Amino acid sequence: MKRQVKKLPAPRREDCASDGAFRLSRIYAEGWNAAKKMSLVDDQGLDGSAGQALNPYRTEPQRSRWAEGFAKAMGNPKP
Repeated sequence: MKRQVKKLPAPRREDCASDGAFRLSRIYAEGWNAAKKMSLVDDQGLDGSAGQALNPYRTEPQRSRWAEGFAKAMGNPKP
């Protein structure tokens, strides 16, 4: 017996905007996780320059969101 898959409608513009927000939240989490992993390895702590060197993103707003997540995980309110 062949199972039929229901086709979903194309995303609306609002959905696309929320996809961008969701993606930025995942980038923030990547930065946060990178800082937490580094703090487990390096018990002497890291500074902001370490975050800049580790940041894989070169364009905005991705770069600043990753840096924000990294800084918050390290206990710094700003990148």
